Amino acid sequence: MTTGSGTQSANGPGAQPAGISRWTDLGGPVHYLDFGGEGDPVVMVHGLGGNALNWMDVGPGFAAAHHTVALDLAGFGETPLFDRSAAVGANAELVRKFVEELFDEPVILIGNSMGGSMLAQVASRPPAWWRSPGASPCCRNANCFP
Repeated sequence: MTTGSGTQSANGPGAQPAGISRWTDLGGPVHYLDFGGEGDPVVMVHGLGGNALNWMDVGPGFAAAHHTVALDLAGFGETPLFDRSAAVGANAELVRKFVEELFDEPVILIGNSMGGSMLAQVASRPPAWWRSPGASPCCRNANCFP
């Protein structure tokens, strides 16, 4: 996956402080913010009634040590339903497809509220393309689900 412009920032190599708005097609358009960064990928998922913008305060911090993205689930933020369901199970499947489409390695999954519950479902099923954040300092202020 390509990451932003690859420029240096105060937040780390390749980090994008404001996040770059990007799109991918997963049975319809899916919007996400790419905060850039290098290292193990981090995928952040918002809670009920939220969107990718909920991660604006912490995205740049994660990007200091990780390639960090935050997606809008179907029916939230900039991602339209597009004949898809906004149910938790359907959006869990969307997250699985998103990770498989954008990354060719295991990712660290971080969720808030409904997003955390959804990621527990995602991580409990094969393939095992998620990883534990371990002792990463970025997890002090977020809900990380190993």
